[in-house]
Amino acid sequence: MSKLARIGGISTDFVFEGVVDLAPSTALTLRGSLGLSLLLPSEELTAAGEALGDVCLTEWDCEDNTGPYLGLQAALGTGLLYELGHVGLRLDLQVQAYSMRTFRVSTGGDDAKLTFQGLRPMMLAGVEL
Repeated sequence: MSKLARIGGISTDFVFEGVVDLAPSTALTLRGSLGLSLLLPSEELTAAGEALGDVCLTEWDCEDNTGPYLGLQAALGTGLLYELGHVGLRLDLQVQAYSMRTFRVSTGGDDAKLTFQGLRPMMLAGVEL
């Protein structure tokens, strides 16, 4: 199993959506979302946090954070919705920005933190009932 497969998490998003009719059975969708995520550390990330905690206890007067880690995400996208009677087929493309602070060490008045952030493209396909 890959290292990425062992990383778990929970996320929730508030989705804002608009639909613009292009034809009787086709619509353009405009989508935005904003949410929170909670990263549950993998074995490797947990071990790194514990090692940092050991250094904090022996070398510095500091506090460490070994998880779980709270993060933010926001996304914008567009897509198409095809109406087929009482069912709609849908395809959306969106880009999601995310930011998650993992380790943080505070010693005296200094603060150091490791933050993961970036952009990820997403393709969403589905059926609307």
